[in-house]
Amino acid sequence: MAGAQSDPMKWSLPGWKIEQKYSNKVLIGNWEEERKQVKETNEVNSRTGRSKFRHPDGTVIRREGLPKEVLFGHHMTPASWYLVSTYDEFFNRRGNPLLPARRYWDGNRLAWLPERSDHPIPK
Repeated sequence: MAGAQSDPMKWSLPGWKIEQKYSNKVLIGNWEEERKQVKETNEVNSRTGRSKFRHPDGTVIRREGLPKEVLFGHHMTPASWYLVSTYDEFFNRRGNPLLPARRYWDGNRLAWLPERSDHPIPK
């Protein structure tokens, strides 16, 4: 047994040093960089991390303002997402379209008044 460690014939035996060669399909090394070869393009919409990126002119953006779709369209969210269910109407008490009563800071009680209770008393 002691001679097996220094025996040069052990490397030719089938139990030693069995390594298979890797194919191109095995994901080792920089496989992602090799798979996604980034090419330099002259597109108008270049990435912001590049040195040739120009920030848009702020005065032009302020003068033109935001488009109507951004202000009133809620980023193209369908109106059906904002419907109130009957569960909300009857059990969560969200049916009142009015704003809550205006609160003010009472320095004597150190609290905002009128304070809405988390557990209102049923009438």
